[in-house]
Amino acid sequence: FMYSAEGHLLKEMQGHDGVVFSLCIHNGFLFSGAGDKLIRKWSPEDGMERGQCVGHSGVVSGLLSHNGQLISTSYDKTLRVWGNSGECAQKLVACRNLVLCLCAYRGRVYTGSAEEKL
Repeated sequence: FMYSAEGHLLKEMQGHDGVVFSLCIHNGFLFSGAGDKLIRKWSPEDGMERGQCVGHSGVVSGLLSHNGQLISTSYDKTLRVWGNSGECAQKLVACRNLVLCLCAYRGRVYTGSAEEKL
């Protein structure tokens, strides 16, 4: 959903076939990750879909814009770095269980998993 600063609903943004788990602004676009295993790219101005990042085989649980890169985590146990045209530029196996979240600090990316570990 897109809201104004005053709290008025401006637009319902539809496209995912599953629960939306994560949102991120990257390079002037809104990205959403969901249970349909897709990352969708949206215009934050008009709410129209502008592309997709395809490659995860599980729920997209986290999104992060860091050092000019879009990074995602997933229940498929991976962390992926995405190129500007939506292709997967790098895939890392993050752990032996679901990857639930991520954040960055001083050039490092941290992930949290269902293994009760970082």
